[in-house]
Amino acid sequence: MLTRFNHSRFHAVLLLALSAALMSIPSMVRSADVRCEPSLRRLVQLHNFPLAFYCAEQVFADNPDDMDALLVMARAAQELGRAALADNLASQARKQTLTTAQRFAAYLISGISNARQSKLITAKVLLYRASDFAQSEPELKVVRRTLAQLGRLSPWKFSAGIDVSPSANINSGSLHDTITFAGLEFVLDDDAKAQSGIAYSLSAGVTHQRRLSARTIWENGVSIAATVYDGRGRNDASYTVTSGLRYTPGTARPVMIYGYVRYDQRYIADEIGTGAFDEYGLYYNQTTAGLEFHRNSNKNSAWKVYGTYTDRQSDVSAGQNVWIGTLGATYRRALDSDVELAFGGYVQTTEGASNLAAQASNISLGVSWAPKNVPFSFSGSLGYTHTQYTSIAFGYSEARMDDDVDLELALAYDNFQFFGFKPTFGVLVSRDYSNLNRYDTQNAQLFTRLSAAF
Repeated sequence: MLTRFNHSRFHAVLLLALSAALMSIPSMVRSADVRCEPSLRRLVQLHNFPLAFYCAEQVFADNPDDMDALLVMARAAQELGRAALADNLASQARKQTLTTAQRFAAYLISGISNARQSKLITAKVLLYRASDFAQSEPELKVVRRTLAQLGRLSPWKFSAGIDVSPSANINSGSLHDTITFAGLEFVLDDDAKAQSGIAYSLSAGVTHQRRLSARTIWENGVSIAATVYDGRGRNDASYTVTSGLRYTPGTARPVMIYGYVRYDQRYIADEIGTGAFDEYGLYYNQTTAGLEFHRNSNKNSAWKVYGTYTDRQSDVSAGQNVWIGTLGATYRRALDSDVELAFGGYVQTTEGASNLAAQASNISLGVSWAPKNVPFSFSGSLGYTHTQYTSIAFGYSEARMDDDVDLELALAYDNFQFFGFKPTFGVLVSRDYSNLNRYDTQNAQLFTRLSAAF
């Protein structure tokens, strides 16, 4: 795996980033050796790493508090192929009081040194931490590019997420007190109406990729998720197993074809409003086969066409078993560095249980805006879904029809970072307009999200 880590690709930008860190040093003490007459900074810029290591070692021996000399030793050791020594020296520096530029250099050296020793997970953590101290775009670029290459090299990928969301409607309850059924008006119980509370969501996943050829990757993954509520919500949990193939043909524009099979099992709490570790029961399981076609027309736009077929088997009642077929497309376009638009739509057919059989179609529009020099981002989406139930259910004189308009607006703050991760804090307001009272809802929630991927 070491031979696959492309050192030369990042050599120039890495030197630029580390040199920039060293440039913040007012001046460097020189060794008495005449060969060390040039400054340590100059020796690094000249790529004379054997002499840079020797001279920095002399300076550090005279002054063990000189962190600049210690970092030059680490940098030179890295370029001389002594990755373990470079990591040890950079780790020693990280334990001391450093400037922001020095700390960036120390974490960057440690991260790349660990990558060269095939310690890819450790390398990613250190590189994410280096990004916390980046002070310029070139420094951020070297971190991003190195992380991207490590992501391609590492067969294992891990992810985890936490979401805490106080909400005015944790159960997607109706705005109305009554519904009309068979020409009669019925009163909804409290659990069918909007209930406030807090949702706590956890997720984790692991994916393994195996390259079958230069253009084909076999990908297998497992993920788990759970949501528990402080309030009148029904706790749920699930696990997912996915296996798929990714193929990238040799076309002029970037293209990817992804085919997969996915199995989902979902559980729900036996009672509404119970504790996180109370009794759960099987809800349903489903197997989905999907095919996706991705294409980037240029660096500012991308689109996807997809199709799925799902066989859902209810663990509650055989009358809820259905087969769902979906065909859809999405298109994303960046208008500039601040604004991105997204368009999407799908058609869907549901067959099986007579009261659930339906034909549906959807169209949606989304926009996100992250203005420069402002720590907030704004996003919004508008979607319309038409659902025509294909059979006449008990109590209805004709087949039901649902026209649903969904509007969401969000404001998020993510100008805080540690270990390369940016927790997101925000507020989201949504309104779901439906001609069926049960699904006519609105919600306002605060959210705190933290996700990590290695």
